[in-house]
Amino acid sequence: MKQARILIIDDEKLLRWSLQQNLEKEGCSVITAEKGIEGLNLYKEERPDITLLDIHLPDISGMTVLERIKEIDRDAIVVMIVPYGDIQTAVKSVRMGAYDFVEKPFNMDKLNILIKKAFETVVLRKEVSRLRGKLSLQNGFEGFDCIVGRSGSGELEINIPVGGVDIEKIEKKLLKRVLEMTGGDEVRAARLLNITGDKLKYRMQEGGLFDGGES
Repeated sequence: MKQARILIIDDEKLLRWSLQQNLEKEGCSVITAEKGIEGLNLYKEERPDITLLDIHLPDISGMTVLERIKEIDRDAIVVMIVPYGDIQTAVKSVRMGAYDFVEKPFNMDKLNILIKKAFETVVLRKEVSRLRGKLSLQNGFEGFDCIVGRSGSGELEINIPVGGVDIEKIEKKLLKRVLEMTGGDEVRAARLLNITGDKLKYRMQEGGLFDGGES
């Protein structure tokens, strides 16, 4: 996890210290905040790769912080910290856009694995962004998002017709490369592209990618 930048927002001083020591030992750069507003300000200033966010904070709720972070950056990776057994809250947070959740008390080994996977997602998303830019340049566009935009629900969709360009072929090429990057993991591929699993399967089937179709 070299170079991963992590923000911890939790009001328990000992817990913040313990998490910071553990993550720095793993090679991460860590900043901490005791309260929600403080954490939001740090997020805006530092734009960490991953945020560990407690559900219960002394000033505003962790859910509110999560919501505001996602307003700042829809792709933000936030891992919620929830009390042991509070699955209902954990599931709600994931539906609101959290990457995943961990329960108190922590199993540090499991947490390290989760953080590692989350950071791999950060790296892969940067690669997806690079691929979008490369594909757009190859086809004479300033930005790939002008070809493959996003609907109100956040799903990829073709929204600007461009004469003389096979847009479906470009989209298929991006999907194929993302699947290669994730080793065929459809869940991770859908997360990277910010589309639902069903939409990913539809586009894979449409492009013949279930059969290893070439672009």
